Amino acid sequence: MLIFLFLAVWGGVIYMLFFSRILYVQTVGIQGLTTIPQNEVEQLVWDHLYDKRYLVFSQQHKLFLNKKALYNKLQSEYNFVTLEISIRQGQVNILAEERITSLVWITNSGWYFIDLDGTTTRELFVQEANIVRERLGHAMAPVENEQELTAALHPTMPIIEDMSKTEVGAATNVITSEAVTGVLEFDKAVRSHVLSPYIYQIEKPGAPWMAVKLESGFEIYFDLQSDLQTQIQTLDIVLEEYNERLAELTYIDLRFGNHVYVK
Repeated sequence: MLIFLFLAVWGGVIYMLFFSRILYVQTVGIQGLTTIPQNEVEQLVWDHLYDKRYLVFSQQHKLFLNKKALYNKLQSEYNFVTLEISIRQGQVNILAEERITSLVWITNSGWYFIDLDGTTTRELFVQEANIVRERLGHAMAPVENEQELTAALHPTMPIIEDMSKTEVGAATNVITSEAVTGVLEFDKAVRSHVLSPYIYQIEKPGAPWMAVKLESGFEIYFDLQSDLQTQIQTLDIVLEEYNERLAELTYIDLRFGNHVYVK
């Protein structure tokens, strides 16, 4: 009799540990997102839960859920400022804070947002990349749900193309924070002359010089490591002088101090 009781107790324990739905994740809750679609993060979490741990155990079971691996997977994809993962009852709860995006970085390995520190945050979603392609003049199919993406990709966000095509990933520092500030200030100064920059080009990550191509048809070269306000003042003078003859310009080069080259 004791043997049967012992087996029954252990049977109950084993059932509770491995088969009871009480210990399985049933839902995923996401909080804190501002620009990343909730369903994108939720799908990534479910993909992780469906993976077998030790090739045998479902990670939907709370005892076998590898929270550290889930944390690393989310961070490698989105590079959040803060990320907390908790499990309450039958729900995995994700609380995340996104990084503020300032620029778009284009290279062979992908198209990324970069933050004020010059570090890549996350790769653009397909719809966001399509918006960028439209801005660059590439024919694209109509973008669905464009309004939902404007929080991350505002209409005048500068786009930087890395001409060296260096591969990057999330959380890769590509330019300095000073360079980010410089591009934003220079972009604002150019637009104040009713000119429309459509792409910035840099020789390689961290390079000191940059060129901006304008919809008007000419380029402006500037130095990220020299006094930007002096370069902007010089640009103001040149543009005022050529105000009625902008169509004649091929480029304006501001990189060499008092020596400005105009063609």
